[in-house]
Amino acid sequence: MLQLCQEKRGAVVLNILRSYSEAFSSVIDGKNPHISTQELAGGARIRYIFHSIFGKALKEVYPCEDLSDNEIRIAIQNSMGPRNKLFVPEVPFELLIRRQVERLLDPSMQCLQLACDEVMKMSCSCESIELQRFPAFRKRVRGVMANFMHYAIKPVEKRIAETIDMEADDINTSHPSFVGGQRAIEMARQLIRASKGTIVDADQIPSPKRNQKSANQGGQKPEKHDKSVSADAVTKLFGMPIKLWSHSSSKKSPVGMCSDDMPSHTFKAPSLITLKAPSSILKPLEEPTEDEETEILVTRILLQSYFDIVRKKVEDDVPKAIMHFVINHLKRDLHNTLIQTIYREELFEELLQENSDVKKKRKRAHEMFNVLQEAVQALDEIEVNIPPVISDNYKSQPNQSTTTTKSSSVSSSKIRRVRKL
Repeated sequence: MLQLCQEKRGAVVLNILRSYSEAFSSVIDGKNPHISTQELAGGARIRYIFHSIFGKALKEVYPCEDLSDNEIRIAIQNSMGPRNKLFVPEVPFELLIRRQVERLLDPSMQCLQLACDEVMKMSCSCESIELQRFPAFRKRVRGVMANFMHYAIKPVEKRIAETIDMEADDINTSHPSFVGGQRAIEMARQLIRASKGTIVDADQIPSPKRNQKSANQGGQKPEKHDKSVSADAVTKLFGMPIKLWSHSSSKKSPVGMCSDDMPSHTFKAPSLITLKAPSSILKPLEEPTEDEETEILVTRILLQSYFDIVRKKVEDDVPKAIMHFVINHLKRDLHNTLIQTIYREELFEELLQENSDVKKKRKRAHEMFNVLQEAVQALDEIEVNIPPVISDNYKSQPNQSTTTTKSSSVSSSKIRRVRKL
């Protein structure tokens, strides 16, 4: 542990927390002085997740990819009940669009998780050298970050779920970007005509008034419907030969009855028809009619149009929620949260406890420094004791030689100590 007084310990802790918070904000905003030119880093990675991963994934979702024509047809028929309806019902559209809107919940949650993972990676990259010296301090800071993210994610998850639920609960068919039913029907008819390669003019569609008008212009009077029904028509209708009752008959017997059968008032069926009971699971077996094909295509157009509206809203709301509740919240309150959680006098001793390896390295470096200082001092002494000029009478000065020999022996011993280290 660093041998510091209590005030200096607090200053060291505050300085580390401040530098960590500033480094995190700089990385998020792209103001890091050590910015990379080889890969995306910091806030650019979060933007990449929002636009290139999340946005692209939503654009590739086709709302009708898991709906077959037969499923849409069955949904339309079930919504009609026992009677046919004149227009495309709204019930199957609402049921199917709710199912498609709920599919957007899972990718939205995945986007949130990816963004939070990137934030945690960035927080680790913001650790300074001073913070890395203290394992306990570093562990505390990472714990605060993880706890902060845990509580910051909850409101985002709630907001995303509420957004999807609101879009699924209230289907706003009055939205200005929605194609609408009438426009969808026109588009469906155009697609059907284009697929068949025929163009039908509205004037060519027959109607009773148009047929009657053309007959009058031809000089022919419209024929009055005869009240009497031919025997062949009735035979084709009921599938059995019967006698008709006509006013011109002399006996005036009712249709299908002889004069001998009049008192009994009974009619004997020629055969017994038995109906087959429906199975437990019923599906339409016949091929869809042209009207049903139009209804299916109209439903697909409506689903695609409304799904595009919801997709754009979710694509815009989810990144905004993540930025507001997580990223910007971290930038605003991270420093205060770190101080409130970590800056405590009773934790200073634990926080500034260094690793054992660091202690050994620092002790060895301190010893090396002391020995090198002694070696430098010895070399200085040798330079001082060596005479500047060696003259002929050098041997006549024994005292000076003895002094130089002693200093040289001391210096050599110090140098040997340096070599041992």
